[in-house]
Amino acid sequence: MPMTNAERAKVIDLLDRLDGQKRQNILSSFEAFTSWLSSTLYTVYVKVKEQLSRFWGWLCEAFA
Repeated sequence: MPMTNAERAKVIDLLDRLDGQKRQNILSSFEAFTSWLSSTLYTVYVKVKEQLSRFWGWLCEAFA
């Protein structure tokens, strides 16, 4: 099931609130990102876990 615009905005907002080093650590690997997402927004993680690889790549580019 695709992520809604509101869910995507929530993930981006939570990442944006973090200091740069913490955000960089979360986005440094797919495993770190999925661990963070599953512990921070579990319902979103469960809903989109099949499409997470593509979303993670997009986030890495957005915060580069």
